[in-house]
Amino acid sequence: MKLHFNLVVIETFARLNGALAFLETMNDGIPAVEEKEHRYLELLASEDGWEYGDYVVEKDVLNNKFHTWVPTFAAYSVSILLHSLVETQLYAFAEYIAEKQGSKLRVKDMAGRGVERCAIYLERVLSISVKTDQAWIWLNDRRRS
Repeated sequence: MKLHFNLVVIETFARLNGALAFLETMNDGIPAVEEKEHRYLELLASEDGWEYGDYVVEKDVLNNKFHTWVPTFAAYSVSILLHSLVETQLYAFAEYIAEKQGSKLRVKDMAGRGVERCAIYLERVLSISVKTDQAWIWLNDRRRS
């Protein structure tokens, strides 16, 4: 029995593992940093003799930062990371197929950009219609509100 390692598959799982590590780091790290910031705020207010009202305002600012802005930007970062991962690996898959089939036509020869270009290529070369998947509208970022 011949064992074959497909580098596109290995790379995809490696990237997914990296994305998972990033998510776990964010999940563990954000609360730790928030706790550290709250301890520092309490120390600063205590050492400098802040009035209670000033402390409450600063605490609200800190809570807003860690309960609104940091999670929002973390979610944006993860979304961009995952989209990039799908785009990169879809491109790698399409190029892998082109090489396997000896096709002179390449992804870069297609019109469009990013995942759109890969979808057009896969449709023409393999008759795989990626765009029929219900998630395509989300991946291609052409969803309607």
